[in-house]
Amino acid sequence: MVWVKNCLIIVIILVAAFQNPAVVEALMNLLDDEDPNVRAVAAISLGRTGITDETVIDRLIELLKDQDRIVRQSACLSLGTMKAVKAIPHIGNIW
Repeated sequence: MVWVKNCLIIVIILVAAFQNPAVVEALMNLLDDEDPNVRAVAAISLGRTGITDETVIDRLIELLKDQDRIVRQSACLSLGTMKAVKAIPHIGNIW
């Protein structure tokens, strides 16, 4: 089972290269995965797609409240990559 999760994480990283609505939707769905590693990699990958849709930004802002520190950091990094000015007040409140 561990190798399946590892493969999934690798695939998540690779699909970020595609700026495609279907890819963004799949990554957004993975933000709700029970595994924090999957959520973190999906968050980073969303930032790497280059898509700065308000829905994506809002969802990443929500992830700043995740229980897992790595997920919060990944969301923060992606929001920075996206230059999401809207996220600044939310980022300042988590640390």
